[in-house]
Amino acid sequence: MKAKLVDRKEVAEGTLAFVLEPAGGIPAFVPGQFFDVIYAVPQNLTAGKTNVTVRFQPHAGMIAGGVFGLRMLTSLDPGPLLSITLSVITNQLNGIRIAQVFADFQNLTGHPVHSSPWLVLESSDPQVFTVVNDGLIQPVNGGTAMLTADYFGHVATQHVTVPARPKALRHRYRFNAASLVSGSNIVDSVSPLDPARYAALRGSATISNDRLVLDGSNGTFVELPAGIISNYDAVTIEAWVSFGAQPTWTYLFGFGDTMADGSGARGFSFTPRSVAGACRLWVSDAAPGYNHEFQIDGPGLLDGLGLKHIVAVLDLNYGSAAVYVDGALVGARSDIPFGMSAIHNVHSYLGRSLYNWDPYLPGEVAEFRIYEGALSAAEAGALYELGPTATLADVRLQAMLLDGQIEIQWPTQAGSFQLESTTSVAKGATWTAVTNVPVPADSQLRVTLPRDGTARFFRLAR
Repeated sequence: MKAKLVDRKEVAEGTLAFVLEPAGGIPAFVPGQFFDVIYAVPQNLTAGKTNVTVRFQPHAGMIAGGVFGLRMLTSLDPGPLLSITLSVITNQLNGIRIAQVFADFQNLTGHPVHSSPWLVLESSDPQVFTVVNDGLIQPVNGGTAMLTADYFGHVATQHVTVPARPKALRHRYRFNAASLVSGSNIVDSVSPLDPARYAALRGSATISNDRLVLDGSNGTFVELPAGIISNYDAVTIEAWVSFGAQPTWTYLFGFGDTMADGSGARGFSFTPRSVAGACRLWVSDAAPGYNHEFQIDGPGLLDGLGLKHIVAVLDLNYGSAAVYVDGALVGARSDIPFGMSAIHNVHSYLGRSLYNWDPYLPGEVAEFRIYEGALSAAEAGALYELGPTATLADVRLQAMLLDGQIEIQWPTQAGSFQLESTTSVAKGATWTAVTNVPVPADSQLRVTLPRDGTARFFRLAR
């Protein structure tokens, strides 16, 4: 469809704005129907211009329709593809790294192909980093791996180093009689002798049958130490909780600040029931928080579903957050534009919102854990398989010699893990599944293997 020029003007140096209408008039309008219109831009209007602005403007007395897609095409034949270049840029604000790929053709150089569906980006070691969402490099563990870009058979590579960062269980609150001291304090079982780590029962919160019981009445929650997650590069919150019938905007946890008017600010929280009819993790660097809020919605509400496993991961130095329910990823994003220092951990709540007017959580909590570092999807799944009474640190392999044979054993709660072996622990070593069926005895799974004089290493994996 050809077009005629209606108006043109210089908007700024090097920028051209022009108005076109399709030759032959406006297509017949059919309500609810999409249609394509092709506007041929005269070449003399764009020659030598680095930026072009197209304005869609209705005729007098008419309303412009919605534009649901816009593509700018060129008649230039780029010629054969000659090579590609790969670089990794770092956002200085939050440390996010993104792969950028440019293609050089015979008649066109430096053409960006980062978002091309024909571009393939791969990591040589997914245990160091993976590549997601238009070239976003997602760190997993410290180390160096090769990033490879493949565009129509043309390949470019670059080494990417991921700094080692701490990943450890820092706080663990178990709600049993042995953890209760001074009538209303819960010890942190990671450091049970440190009163600065105590969590305090507030209101009608009680301990019963190895559960924290919250009745939802005003003022009933658990107050964790202020600043408990401060100075972390990343944080993971894990909880085993049974949600009762929830009013909208109750919260499992909240870490952040509260303004003088009662508004939550500069923090992050998880609710089992948002106004959107779903569970939600939100994070904000603003005061009040809703002025700049980034959300992850789960698949639905969590009321009355029995004991659920919740894992919320916040890795703002890489702009990412994720939520897992019962070991499965229910939502993630990687576009949060501020770092962990934006979280002002003045208050740390379990069962209460950072907003003073929100209701309090009715439910029962079996365990509540805080990790320094971002747990992976595999770790979230493994923790779910272990159940509410064990952590990954509780899963240990033991080996011994018995009658000339090797006996390997590990806890029965890690029954979903696979025993693997290798003859070398060098980088890139091949691990092979041990096919012998484990035999349960005394809360342990045991595998007996022949001693053949070969040095072997063993591990558990999921």
